[in-house]
Amino acid sequence: MFFHVVRKKAVLLDRYLRVYIDDGRLYFVQVGGDFYNQKAFEAATGDTIVGMLLFYFPYRLAQKMQEKRCQQCDEQVAKKAFMTLLQKSANFKIEFKEVTKLEFRSKGSWNRFWSNHGEIVRIHTLNGKIYRFEIPFGESVENIISHLEKTHLKIENKIAR
Repeated sequence: MFFHVVRKKAVLLDRYLRVYIDDGRLYFVQVGGDFYNQKAFEAATGDTIVGMLLFYFPYRLAQKMQEKRCQQCDEQVAKKAFMTLLQKSANFKIEFKEVTKLEFRSKGSWNRFWSNHGEIVRIHTLNGKIYRFEIPFGESVENIISHLEKTHLKIENKIAR
């Protein structure tokens, strides 16, 4: 059971993460970057011919790498080899017992100027850290909420698209 989120980076490329839920933990595994699907590609290039021509081949290469990475991750998860996935520095886990609340929000119009994603999810932990993720194109808020409700974590501000 998994869903996807985007972790925005100020300087580096965004991280497209697949979130697996297993055994009292959320595992965040990077499977892609900025060009994670066609809609994200169009948004990143400004939906212009010049942008699409410049980035078409990098997009195609990224898609092939992402498909391969998703397949490898799914194989590792089927074997319950989460520690293997966590060896990559971009990947991490959050224990359910560390989560104080989950929060879904719609972004204001000013914040949408800097990003194409309209909704975010925040995970608040016991140590005061707040993880902020954007909900990517092609992923529904309802799907993420349905997965997280099965974990019995406290969810606030359930928004709908």
